[in-house]
Amino acid sequence: MSRISHDHPLAILLRELIHTAVVKHVATSGSPPVEAYLTDLLLDFMEAEALDRVKGADGAPVTSLTDLIAQGDVTVHADSFEREREVHRHLGDLMMFGTGLYPDLIRRLRTRLPEDLQIDPAGQGRESYAIVSTFDSGPWAQEAPTFRGLSEGFEDWSWVLSHVGRASGLVHMA
Repeated sequence: MSRISHDHPLAILLRELIHTAVVKHVATSGSPPVEAYLTDLLLDFMEAEALDRVKGADGAPVTSLTDLIAQGDVTVHADSFEREREVHRHLGDLMMFGTGLYPDLIRRLRTRLPEDLQIDPAGQGRESYAIVSTFDSGPWAQEAPTFRGLSEGFEDWSWVLSHVGRASGLVHMA
């Protein structure tokens, strides 16, 4: 994911803030793999181009929720199950990042097409991570439980990112 190493001071800070928020404030039990995934997610999205990782057939970034969902549907635009998994992982990540840390991202993604306004970001994040968790064999077997945990605890994990954003100064309260 990220080009920032795991021993970089920023990575260490984010990892500690995530763990502390989980231990002190989240009712569900912590999950070291989910905590590590959230740290990597924050580090990855420090680079703006990571937000536009999914490209359409024309090579341009897909910029609406409706279009992103279609890109991850094998009956519409996804040309393989691997593409379905990749797009839904990214969609889950966008929804987690947007609902937890950067609400302007959600607003941006929901204003491209009228249908985008019908999509519940947290619900879509849960669903996308649930889809990714069904890829539970072969090269994805070890990651499946992490995505199941992200899906099942989506709101808790989103809150953790919100808390980390405030505690780290990445996000300021209005």
